[in-house]
Amino acid sequence: MLSFDGGYGGMVVADDGVTTVACCIRRDRLRAARRAAPGRCAGDVVEELLVRQCAGVRRALHGAARIGPWIAAGPLDTGVRIGSDDTVLRIGNAAGEAHPILGEGLSMALQSAFILSTHVLAAPSPAQLPRRVSRREIGARYAAQWRRAFAPRILLAATFAHAAMGTASGPALSTLVRAWPRLLTYGARWGGKVHNAAAR
Repeated sequence: MLSFDGGYGGMVVADDGVTTVACCIRRDRLRAARRAAPGRCAGDVVEELLVRQCAGVRRALHGAARIGPWIAAGPLDTGVRIGSDDTVLRIGNAAGEAHPILGEGLSMALQSAFILSTHVLAAPSPAQLPRRVSRREIGARYAAQWRRAFAPRILLAATFAHAAMGTASGPALSTLVRAWPRLLTYGARWGGKVHNAAAR
């Protein structure tokens, strides 16, 4: 896990010493960094920012060679978007998006699809679905279960993300994790990584 002024991220070492570096950065922070380095691509500017501000990144990437260009996605649009009166039944980021600090996006998408499927298939038969159970009724039940399963994760991810991005709280969070590593285990549990929402 890494924290810097206006962003957060993480590094993972995979097979053959290949290291993945990923981060999220606030738009205003990225704009300022790019203004300070006119003509440079965003990926190179962010890499230099990480190396400059994060000693761990500096050590890990010392002597490393990048494979291919930096890949970017975004912007993030975090929050809950699902509603109890929805007639369009949404899953994944269309229903709600968590800050990626917990790494739960794909898991939430798959679990929400499973939960919605169970509500749709609970009708006596697809042919009877419009008469026996309206789409709005299915949507209301699905939205209630979705919120119980995922709204706390989204709130927890936002809390961690904003703490990691703060100029004072970011270093404090890093110090806390170093002193109390089990916080990461608890964070994974609180964030739903050890629970299958579809099984509840």
